Amino acid sequence: MLTDKQKEIVDNHIVISRHRFKWTMNEINRLYNEYEIKELSIREIAKLHHRSYKAILFQLSKEGLIRADWSDARGNYEMTD
Repeated sequence: MLTDKQKEIVDNHIVISRHRFKWTMNEINRLYNEYEIKELSIREIAKLHHRSYKAILFQLSKEGLIRADWSDARGNYEMTD
């Protein structure tokens, strides 16, 4: 379930304000939760984290949640805003 604030973020265009910022442990934990438990798409996660689609895909791959070629990423086809 998304909070009202999260729903508002997801409904708007993506804002990439965390480009080149190091991933924090808290942010990685949120990523696990959003992808594995909440089953959000890459687009939704990117918006919530203020990161690009590719940044989310790279981090999911690095954490072992998806394959390195991203072929099994949920919502990977939703790359447009």
